[in-house]
Amino acid sequence: SLKRDVLITANATQQQTPAGPWYEFDFSPDGLVFLRPAILTLDADFVSGRPVKLYWFNERTGVWQVENIGIPDRDGKVKFQIFHFSKYAIS
Repeated sequence: SLKRDVLITANATQQQTPAGPWYEFDFSPDGLVFLRPAILTLDADFVSGRPVKLYWFNERTGVWQVENIGIPDRDGKVKFQIFHFSKYAIS
């Protein structure tokens, strides 16, 4: 919960790479930290049971870092807990 009203935005893009699809999300306000984790769900027909990585873009280093690995359910949806807003990618 937030102590005041906050405008929350999300921009999403998808790219096709040689390794498969790359979904990028930019949530703002950048740096917003949650008291309890939020759930990011992507319904993109991932292969059930095949691990999918959640990356976080580290602004200080300019590098995408693996934050978590999720396993898509039988419907191809994958869920991740996120603890703050920033740039994320799923591939």
